[in-house]
Amino acid sequence: IASERAVKMFEEYQKSGGEDQVNFARIIDTYASLLRDERRFEESVAASNRSLTIRRQLALTSPARWEPEYAISLGAHGIRLRDIGRYAEAKKFIEDGLVLQRRLARLKPERFGATFVDALRMGALLLADVGDYSPAALLIAEAHEVTLTVSDHRRHRDAGTFGLLDSISK
Repeated sequence: IASERAVKMFEEYQKSGGEDQVNFARIIDTYASLLRDERRFEESVAASNRSLTIRRQLALTSPARWEPEYAISLGAHGIRLRDIGRYAEAKKFIEDGLVLQRRLARLKPERFGATFVDALRMGALLLADVGDYSPAALLIAEAHEVTLTVSDHRRHRDAGTFGLLDSISK
């Protein structure tokens, strides 16, 4: 069973002293994902909440380093809440994650744009699930715009790289 693998990971973590909160949060999140895969949704939400608490604390202590992971975790937790029908809570977590990811994508579109597009699409699916079709359509339109922006950044980066290579090879 998949969740047994996560338990073994956790046991190894504990044997090593268990001081590393980053790895602990990742192990718990992996466990939450495996529980979700096994359709053990309530347990998945509980594990996800624990991981989210740790990641929130990490993001508060070192935002530049941990805020991206925290933003993704907010969305993942929202999806898990959706799985058990807690749509209002799910929407709040996904919206909070989108706020952070939107800011990160504006600062560094090439690094965070693709993740933000995925989050926008998941947000749109959640909104559609609860019948909020107009806001869902707005998120899809924003995802399209971000995709174009990221593609444009990559095109400029690649043109600059190839131009540099051309000048070196001459």
